Amino acid sequence: MIHTVHIEDIRLNAVVKTRLRENSTFVLIACESLSNAILSYGACVMFVILVIGKNFIDERSCFYANAIGIVAYGYSSLILPLIALDRLLALLFPLWHSRIAKIMSVGFSALSLSYGLIIVYLCSSAVLTSNSRRSKDGFQREFPTQARKWPKGNFESPAVVVGRTIFVGMPKP
Repeated sequence: MIHTVHIEDIRLNAVVKTRLRENSTFVLIACESLSNAILSYGACVMFVILVIGKNFIDERSCFYANAIGIVAYGYSSLILPLIALDRLLALLFPLWHSRIAKIMSVGFSALSLSYGLIIVYLCSSAVLTSNSRRSKDGFQREFPTQARKWPKGNFESPAVVVGRTIFVGMPKP
C-alpha cells in the first residue's frame, strides 16, 4: 500500500514540476494519480484498525472511514476512459481539440467527481439507514457457529462479514 502511494506521488510530482502541466491530458493523469494515492491511503484504514485491536466495527463507522476512498475510487475508475476519449478526440480533431482542451479537462474532472459522489450517496442511503444494534446482537449470536466452521490455517486474523456488522480480526488467545 505504501509503495503505491509513493509511486503515485512520483507521477504527480512529474506532472506538476515539469512543463507537462500545460497539457490537459497530463493534468487529468495527475488528478488520477492523486485519487489513486487517496484510495491507497483509504485502504490503510482497516489495516490500522486491525493493528490497534478494535475488533468490532459497526457499518456506520466503517462507512465513514472509507467514504473518501470510495469517492477517490469512483473518480479514478471513470477518469481513465475519459482520458482515452480525450486522446481520441485529439487525434481525430486536433485543431478543435487544442481550442477547448482545458474546458474538456475541467468537464471530465467534474463528471468523474460527481460519479464518485453518487457512489457515496448510494452507499450511504443503504448503510446509514440500517439498525446497528440489531445487527450487532445478530453477530454475537451467529459468531460462535461461524467460528467453528472456519478451516484451520496459518492465518491469524480473518475478516468476516456477518449480518451487517463487520468483524475485523480475531484477538490472539
